[in-house]
Amino acid sequence: MTAGKGISHAEISPTDKASKLYAAQLWIALPDSHRHMDAQFKHYPTLPVVQKEQFNARILVGTSLGVTSPVSVFTPLVAVDLVAKKSGCFEFEMDAQFEHGMTVLEGSASINGESLEAGTLLYFPQGYSRVTINCDVTTRILVVGGEPFKEDILVWWNFVARTQEEVEQAHQDWIAKSPRFGFISDSTAGERLTAPSLAGLQLKSGSH
Repeated sequence: MTAGKGISHAEISPTDKASKLYAAQLWIALPDSHRHMDAQFKHYPTLPVVQKEQFNARILVGTSLGVTSPVSVFTPLVAVDLVAKKSGCFEFEMDAQFEHGMTVLEGSASINGESLEAGTLLYFPQGYSRVTINCDVTTRILVVGGEPFKEDILVWWNFVARTQEEVEQAHQDWIAKSPRFGFISDSTAGERLTAPSLAGLQLKSGSH
């Protein structure tokens, strides 16, 4: 899903089937050249998988291990769902021009000797072309990376902007139910979220 200038969405799980859903949700800032584009949604039911003796790697976004995902991106990015097929030690190659983050979704692992627990993101700055991973069998690691984002951004509630004025305008548009964000007609989507007040807040930008 690409929000562009604004989008509404609902995350609805089927109620007629007993199931569990495990998900990792990634928010990616759009560059200035694309942040005012129309919102869009594309479904990619099949993504490429690289099979190694030690692990399976599903290429979610970008290029990794010589394989490129079909998912559209607007800045140089990579995301890999890495699942160990057996316990032990293996090397994982990365683009040295990117900065990377790694987190364990299942199991346990250490990366370059650093123990990594679920819910913790291990950061690697530019310059790393490979890392050494020690892990248990069926350990699942999410790898994300990309070129450092050169633009300063503001993130507040569900709005991403460049200036306080832009955030305030988005806030007003949401409250006014502006067509900018579109509408959800599905009755199972629940109540529309209420944006918190901006009164008295002075937002500070930072590079991401």
